[in-house]
Amino acid sequence: MPPTTVKGKRSIMHEIMTRLGAVNHAKNMDVRTMDVPFERILEWRPELILTGGYAHYGPEWFLQRPQWHAIPAVRHRHVYKLPTWSTASPRVASMSLFMAMKI
Repeated sequence: MPPTTVKGKRSIMHEIMTRLGAVNHAKNMDVRTMDVPFERILEWRPELILTGGYAHYGPEWFLQRPQWHAIPAVRHRHVYKLPTWSTASPRVASMSLFMAMKI
């Protein structure tokens, strides 16, 4: 998935984020995942970015790209990569705890 893939309201990530009190800017998208233009993410101005554990990029990828520094989450280094074991499985409780510690 590219770094502009977001989780919509049909995803387990949306449910976890909502229960933790976090803001999912893709909450109105009736999908599990969707690629959005970088400009949309700029408009949302997220304060936190979580990447998947198996993503081929992590916090450093965002920090090395100046255009991403316009986003508060990157500027304030609130970009985290979920552990590789964080899948929608019985491990979802552990994944939720990891996310809660970052929010």
